[in-house]
Amino acid sequence: FSPIVQKVPPFLRKKAARVVSAKIALAVRVDSNHEYPDGSYGDNILAELDKKYNMWLTPPPVKVTKALPVPDDQPRKKRGGRRQRHMKQKYALTELRKQANRVHFGIIQEDIYQDSMGFGLNAVSQPGSGKVRTANIDTKTKISISKRLQKNLASMNSTFGTKTMLRSNVSGMTSSVAFTPLQGIEIINPNLNQKDSQPNKDSFKYFSNKSGFQSTKNI
Repeated sequence: FSPIVQKVPPFLRKKAARVVSAKIALAVRVDSNHEYPDGSYGDNILAELDKKYNMWLTPPPVKVTKALPVPDDQPRKKRGGRRQRHMKQKYALTELRKQANRVHFGIIQEDIYQDSMGFGLNAVSQPGSGKVRTANIDTKTKISISKRLQKNLASMNSTFGTKTMLRSNVSGMTSSVAFTPLQGIEIINPNLNQKDSQPNKDSFKYFSNKSGFQSTKNI
């Protein structure tokens, strides 16, 4: 019921009462020590409270609505250079993806429902044959490996006799499994013919099983 609080609008009286009670506690401590007998400390508190009330009642600044910039329809300059061209070639669409995106008119494909069967291959798949037509390999989008990695792969191939798809020209659709009419599935070792064609060092020895008998003629 103090006039200092009552001169504030009703929605700010609770907040003002808290501030005034805190200031009164400070004024009581100052008055108990008789530091300001002329009452100047109380006048400073009243001036500070009036300044706070005015700050609370000041309306917030109006937000200035900025106009939209003028639309610039001119084509922007695109970055060029050897590095940028290399990045574009690296992430460009491959020929296989371009053929998969191409749709023929009036041809019903096998993959009708995408939720259950997956996405169709469109121009890549040949209808009725079940085969996939391989596209030409673009060397620009091919994975590039360092010379050190190439040496490591070559040493591993010579040591373990393995081949990788990075340096091999064999298509990824080939398989070493053959279907025979009698035995069903037969797994063929592709390196077997290569081993037989290469001469072995043991075959040149005198006591070898493959050397056989030799006849000599008396001269």
